[in-house]
Amino acid sequence: MKSKYKIFFQSMVALIAIVAILCIYQAITLYRIQADEIAKLENDVASYEETLQNYEEATGATSTTSTGFQDGSYTGSAQGFGGNIDVTVVINGGKIESINIDSASGEDAAYLDMAVKIIDNIIDAQSPDVDTISGATYSSNGIKNAVISALGQAM
Repeated sequence: MKSKYKIFFQSMVALIAIVAILCIYQAITLYRIQADEIAKLENDVASYEETLQNYEEATGATSTTSTGFQDGSYTGSAQGFGGNIDVTVVINGGKIESINIDSASGEDAAYLDMAVKIIDNIIDAQSPDVDTISGATYSSNGIKNAVISALGQAM
């Protein structure tokens, strides 16, 4: 009888050790995945900040009333949540008159529907230096950076 209990307890200890090792392995793997994702997002943020800084340097202003754009229709493209977002910005009288999304085929429809609200904010501010839309940060950043790309041509 003693040997059956001894074998049972040894088996249970081994099983618990194996489960613990698997849990630790899973935690380490999850940590590495999250660290990689954080690094990617930090690179994206740095890229967006650099793009905005380049825009501000090109316009010579960081205020919310940018004027002096050349009249015309300009296209720009930037990475959104699910792929590239292509926009057309129409400048009339040196001011942003309209912004149209030409293509966003990789974007999630729900996020894009929320993110398009940033267009009115950009037109009202006459600058892409506006807050992103909560709940659709990547898509609204994509629209904003595509507008920055287009406005770079209008200088």
